[in-house]
Formats: sequence, C-alpha cells, structure tokens
Amino acid sequence: MPPPPAVVVLNDVLFSGAAIACAVVALLIAATSLTPGRAARVRRWLAASFALKGLGFASAAPWIVRRVNAVFEDSASLLVTYAISPVWCAAMILVARAWRHGSVTRAFGYSIGGAALASTLAMIALWWHTPRTDLVGSVSAKFAETATGTALILTYAGTMSFGLVVLLGACRFHTDRLGERATPAVRTAVSIISVGVVLDLAFAANQAAKALSSANGTPIVMLEYLTAATAIVAATLLGLGFAYPEARHRWIDARRWARARRTCRALTPLWTDLNSSRGAAPAPWLRTAHPEIRVYRMMVDIHDGLIHLAPFLPGSGERSHPQSSADFAREIRGAVLQLHESGTSLEGESGFGEIARRPDLPFDQQISWVRSVSREYRSLTNRK
Repeated sequence: MPPPPAVVVLNDVLFSGAAIACAVVALLIAATSLTPGRAARVRRWLAASFALKGLGFASAAPWIVRRVNAVFEDSASLLVTYAISPVWCAAMILVARAWRHGSVTRAFGYSIGGAALASTLAMIALWWHTPRTDLVGSVSAKFAETATGTALILTYAGTMSFGLVVLLGACRFHTDRLGERATPAVRTAVSIISVGVVLDLAFAANQAAKALSSANGTPIVMLEYLTAATAIVAATLLGLGFAYPEARHRWIDARRWARARRTCRALTPLWTDLNSSRGAAPAPWLRTAHPEIRVYRMMVDIHDGLIHLAPFLPGSGERSHPQSSADFAREIRGAVLQLHESGTSLEGESGFGEIARRPDLPFDQQISWVRSVSREYRSLTNRK
C-alpha cells in the first residue's frame, strides 16, 4: 500500500537534511584526523562512516528515488542505500576496534572488509531478483511482498545491528576501563553515543518489523512515521557523541584564548608605561606569541617595572592593607610622573613580592588584580 502523503513529504525533508548534516560532520571529523595517533585513527574511520551514512540518507530520499525512477524506470538509488549498509557496518566495527585496542591489524581489516564485500554482493543479488519499480516511501514494506525482498531487508537490518552491537560493546568497555578516571566529557560522550546506538538498533528493528508485517499481509502503517525520524535522530546523536569531547576541548581553548587576549589589552597601558620608565623594549617575539604566554611575560615586565619604581612608591608600612586597585594605580601613576620629572635611573631595593603582587592571592587572582590595577591606571592616563 502507498505511504500517506505526509510521510513522503516528511521523509523528503528529513532524509535530505540528514544527508547534508552527515556530510558536514564527516568533513569536520576528517579535518581533525590529519595528525598521527590513536584518536586520529578513530576519527578517520568515523569520517568514513558518516560519509557513508550521508550517502545512504541521500539515496533514500523520496525525491531522489522518484527522479531516478523516472529516468531509469528502476529505483536504483535505493540499491546504494542497502548496499552500503555492510560497508557502514564494517566502518563502525573498525571504529570500535580502533577505539578499544588503539589500532586495527591488517588481518582483522581484511577479514572485516571481506565480510562486508560478501554481504554487499549478496544484497545486490537479492536486489536484482526483487521487483523494484515505483518505490517511493514504504520501501521495506513494498520489498517484503516477495521472499527475496524480505531477505534483502532482513540482511540490511542484520548487518546494521551487528555493527551497532559491536560499537555499543566498545562504549561499555571504554567506560569500564577508565572507571573513576573517566572525565565528565568522556562520560557524557559515551552516554550520547550509547543512546544513538540504541535508537539505530530501534531503526533496524523497525525495518525488520515492517518487512515481516508486510510479508504476512498486514503492514503496520504507524511504523512508517517512525522510520526516518528514528534514523536521523540516531545519526545526530552519534555525531554529537563523537564530536562532543573535541568540540568541548576546542571551546575551552577558544575561551581561554579570548580571555587571555582581553587580559593583554587590559594590561597594555600599565605594561607600556612601566617598560618605558626603565627603558626596556618589548621582546620581538611577544607580538606573535600565544596570548597566555604574552600575559605571563607582561606580568613579569610589570613586576620588573614596579621594582624599578620602588624608590618612588610608599613602603609597605605606609600602605593600607588590603590595598585597593585604585589606590595602587594612583601610586604607580604618581611614581611614573615623579621618575620622569627627576630623570633618575635608580634601581629599587624593595622585594619582588612586597610591592609587585598580592602574595595572599593565587596566581590567577593576582593576574586579575593587576588587570584591575591596569584598568584604573588607564583611566588616570586618559587613554581610550
């Protein structure tokens, strides 16, 4: 029986969007797999699996099936969807193997490749012995009207399930091996991947159930509404799960980079004047250095500059405790002006920790405190 029109339209949108999403995910994963190492090997197989997944979604989109059917009088694009299932299964097994053991031996790779090739050839043979014209929406139900079609759908669902079960086993092994050492990011990623695998298993079961119910003469229409949505949500969760640790790592790095750049800009007025007061030129490599390295070097230069200004700054007994950043900024500004007016080049004798930092604070908070001093200093120098 033909699928409801709403199912065809829904599948058009979902399968097309899923194909594009899988292609983008494959490209992004491939871009991070160029470096050597265990993680890169896993990502290379992941990129291949998502490229295959995207190709499968595209070839199953009803609008593509209709166009191919109109040109060739044969729903040949669906052959791609079914034939690449064993290859995708092999890619998932290689992902699980590389994830679990760190590498894939040549013998194991050849055996998995041979099994995938044999399954693909078997599905092609079943395809050629199955009536396949006018297939638009209810594909598995239509195929299951013949014995060869039922065998084709069950082979498709079986190969997919086998690869997914192996991947789920790798997820559990990875979590058990790490134990308490597993980071929250890894635990979250494994949980997302596991949910995606379970949904993909539900999709495979859905395909098998549609085929068997149609073979018995009582197709279940409700299953048609679940087919595309289940497959696409599962693929999305798999992509999110595998991408989450790397994306989180890059997001944290980007935030640290941005925070360090803001700190560099905040420290610049104080750093520039203190360098000028002691006649020091910035290191030539500083402009192109990582922002965090620039922050640490600027802190060292600020400390050296404050030691140089020590004769013009109040002693530790003359300052209030704890001293505010605004008061310290005014002291520094007054000392810089006094040094310029006197024209002297005396080196200070006060201790490094006494005037240049807050020894009661951790180093990160010391940076924040000097940053606030620099902001107050900027306001005193009328800088924009």
